This record gives sequence, structure tokens and C-alpha cells, in this order.
Amino acid sequence: MRLFSLEELEDHIEHRILKALHKGHHLPFHFVAVGTNGSMVGGSFYRTPDEGKLILDILIEHSVGEGIRLPVIIAATNEAGESLSLRVSETGTELLH
Repeated sequence: MRLFSLEELEDHIEHRILKALHKGHHLPFHFVAVGTNGSMVGGSFYRTPDEGKLILDILIEHSVGEGIRLPVIIAATNEAGESLSLRVSETGTELLH
């Protein structure tokens, strides 16, 4: 099975967060991503107050072996209770919720 890099994870989550923002959802979004090998990453997406740039802040990281193994399940929520769930596999990204 292929491992999933932190950069790939950020790209997948950021893409979906931007889509959610266009639908009217609000930042910050808090997420956790868990691979099939038990590796996980959690953090928050927010905007900088001065530039409005989207920032990823990794708050937790636990690695089993060399990294996060695909498929990876990603769940995210914000303070309003808006949420999304993704499944990232070698064949693509599927929106679960």
C-alpha cells in the first residue's frame, strides 16, 4: 500500500475546505485524518487576520511506521457543527458527507 504525505493530505483537505467555504461554511475547520495503519494527523484550518491567507496548523501527529497508509479517512468540523468526511484512496478522493 502507498503512503500518503503530509503535503498530499494538506492539498486534499484544503481543496475540500475551500469548496465548503464557497457553500457558506465558516472557518476555522478542525480535522483529523487516520490511515489504515493507525497513523493520524489532526489540526485546524484558519485564515490569517491580516492577509486572509488559508493556514494549516498541525496540532497532533502520530506515526506508525513510515507514515499514513492509504486509504485515509478525513473528518472535519467547525464551531457551527458543519462537517465533511472524505475517503482518500489510490484511485481518488470520495466525499462521504
